[in-house]
Amino acid sequence: MIDLNRQEGIAVLFLSAALLVGTGVAIIDHLDAERFEDFHVVVGAVEAPSVPVAAVATGPLAINRADAEQLQSLPYIGPRMAAAIIEYRQVHGPFSSVDDLNRVSGIGVATVERLRLLVSMD
Repeated sequence: MIDLNRQEGIAVLFLSAALLVGTGVAIIDHLDAERFEDFHVVVGAVEAPSVPVAAVATGPLAINRADAEQLQSLPYIGPRMAAAIIEYRQVHGPFSSVDDLNRVSGIGVATVERLRLLVSMD
């Protein structure tokens, strides 16, 4: 017989158990394949961010002409953020690129990336 120390014996025991369980699962799966599904969808497990239908239907929002209500139709833009965007435009003039939104207090890089395809400079 093979001489194994205590740790080696425990490792062999766990590996044997894993092999036995895996073989059992494979046999059950093979015999009753319809009972086990490979993929399950759990509805509502993760809330997906949504883009307002109006933003998709009408095309990009002209960020330099939009009023507060129009700005709030964008995802992640609420009343305070819309007011901050309008105030920034009044003080500094129109945005020259989407990246200029980073200069508005409260808007970060992640929000700019989320808005990139939803706004235009027209």
